[in-house]
Amino acid sequence: MSYLTPDRTKPITARKLGDDFDRAAVLARLEQNAHRVVEERAAALKSEKAQTAPQQPRSVIGRLREAEKAAKQPKISTNLKRMIDIDALIEEGKSNALIQWAKVQNLKQMAIAHNLYHEGYLSLDELDNAVDTAQTAMQKSYAEHKAFKPKIDEKKELREWILKYAKTRDVRNEYKAQKTDKKKAAYRTAHKDDFVIADACTRFFKAHGITKLPSRETLQKEIYALTSQENEAYNVYRADKARFDELNTMQKTITEILSTPKQEKTKKKEQELE
Repeated sequence: MSYLTPDRTKPITARKLGDDFDRAAVLARLEQNAHRVVEERAAALKSEKAQTAPQQPRSVIGRLREAEKAAKQPKISTNLKRMIDIDALIEEGKSNALIQWAKVQNLKQMAIAHNLYHEGYLSLDELDNAVDTAQTAMQKSYAEHKAFKPKIDEKKELREWILKYAKTRDVRNEYKAQKTDKKKAAYRTAHKDDFVIADACTRFFKAHGITKLPSRETLQKEIYALTSQENEAYNVYRADKARFDELNTMQKTITEILSTPKQEKTKKKEQELE
């Protein structure tokens, strides 16, 4: 594949741009984007149907069961952010206006974290366990995502060696066609560079236990499949990381709320600066 960027008059090949621009990576990214568009459209259609559908009367028992089910699924808000370090702002000599703004923001985050905590958890121990579980899931999905890179690199390296070996095919065939050992020796000497490459390729294949070379089409399909799986694994990791970050932020905010000595320390610093 090649690309024609706005700052060029001639196309540039994917090989010069890097692995992210080769055919397998581009097709995998396009497939990933297509799946995301389909999922977003399906979600929008489902939401639209839910809004337009007539509301069915629910029994008291049904509503109680829904409330119980919702209580078992902790809610996470994307509006929850980390607390601002007021002590650091004071030590840096920031303006009173900025410090007051930071206090207001911290109060908002405390309120959000407090509500989420009481909606989803019965105790601090339960929240701590949820953070540990989320961290374990994030570390696992991160390892699974990273495991694909060496596999893809290995396939790409093999592809490069096969390409090099294929370029010496005509020379190797012509060498075999020579009738006498003397002619073969002379031919090999005349095409020394090609045979150096061919011998290096042969050593590589032997060292990796490759007795039958896969076709470039088959190898390209394997790279494409691995790249697609790598992208899917990254999406899982990204979701796990987002959940851990939010739970971790909630945990720290709740700890901040219960940390009275630090609040008194901040107040004392403010009084010293007045």
